[in-house]
Amino acid sequence: MRKVYYIDPDDNPNEEQKETVALPSSYDEATTSESYLEQLLLEINTPVETADDIYMVETKDSRKVTGEIDDVVLAKAKAAIQYCNAATEYNLANGGNPWKYVLLSSSEVKCNSSLKFLVENGVKI
Repeated sequence: MRKVYYIDPDDNPNEEQKETVALPSSYDEATTSESYLEQLLLEINTPVETADDIYMVETKDSRKVTGEIDDVVLAKAKAAIQYCNAATEYNLANGGNPWKYVLLSSSEVKCNSSLKFLVENGVKI
C-alpha cells in the first residue's frame, strides 16, 4: 500500500495534514500522476474527515447523475444519507463530528479540485 495525501489549498496551509487515502498496490503506477489521481478518485468511495465534518464521498459516472438520477444510484444515495444521519446522531452524542453525504459527478472531479469545491458542487439529492 502507498498513501496519497490530500492537500486542499483553500485550507489553512499551516495546519497539519490529516487526510490520507491508502492505495492498493494493483493501481497502474506507470500512468501519469494526473490520470492516476483521477482513476483513484473515480474508484474509491471513502470517508474524508476534516476538523469539523466527516464526508462520505461517492463518485458516479456523469451519465448516471446528470439530469434525472439513475434509480440505482438514487437508492444507494438515500441509503448513504440514512447512514450519515445515524452516524451523525451517534457522533454528536459522543463528542464526534457530523457526517455528510456528497455525491459527485465524475465530470466534476479533477486532480486539482479542492474538497471545498467538490462539496459545494456535489449532485443535489
